[in-house]
Amino acid sequence: MTEKIKSIIDMAASDGVITAEELRLIKRMCTKEDNVDEIDFYLLQLGCLVEDKCDFEISNDELVLRIRNWISRLEIGTYEGIIEEFPLKKSDANHKKMLRKSTDFFAKAAEIVKEEEKKLGWVTRMGVKAGKKALKTSTKFIPAGDVINSAGNHLVDGISQKPKSLDRLQIKFELDRYMAIAKVRVDLGTLENELYTELLRLSEKV
Repeated sequence: MTEKIKSIIDMAASDGVITAEELRLIKRMCTKEDNVDEIDFYLLQLGCLVEDKCDFEISNDELVLRIRNWISRLEIGTYEGIIEEFPLKKSDANHKKMLRKSTDFFAKAAEIVKEEEKKLGWVTRMGVKAGKKALKTSTKFIPAGDVINSAGNHLVDGISQKPKSLDRLQIKFELDRYMAIAKVRVDLGTLENELYTELLRLSEKV
């Protein structure tokens, strides 16, 4: 492998993740004397993950628990209730950064609202609906109130998830998403193949 190819790989791998598109470009740039297997081995040496095989932010215990839960739901054929939020990819830095900024912003906004409520002598803590109403009313009296109200309501909606009704096809879709994570972990060597095989057998049985 040429030094030029190595430097390009090092640059692409600087964040710990190579996107599938970056990998395609690197392999396309290779001259005839470069071995594709050699590039894959170099990526392994760097401890870098290709995006398609990137892990998710969920523990093995929680992953297995959710898979078993979805298998049980599939056996019933319908489900109504709160659905666990699907885990983020570990490479999804932008989403996490945006979420962290939104959370910080809302925390600051909540402090401003609280101070304004004190000035106006309001104490409104009657659940999510009352909280939204108080937020909307409070923010009328402060600069950029509409923006704070919008951000606050969006985060409240995210925190207070609403029950959903799923049919068999939708349940199977959720199960398959978690099984795909398990398969990634088997490929990465962080989940036992025997456990994955057992879960796969149970999921295909229903």
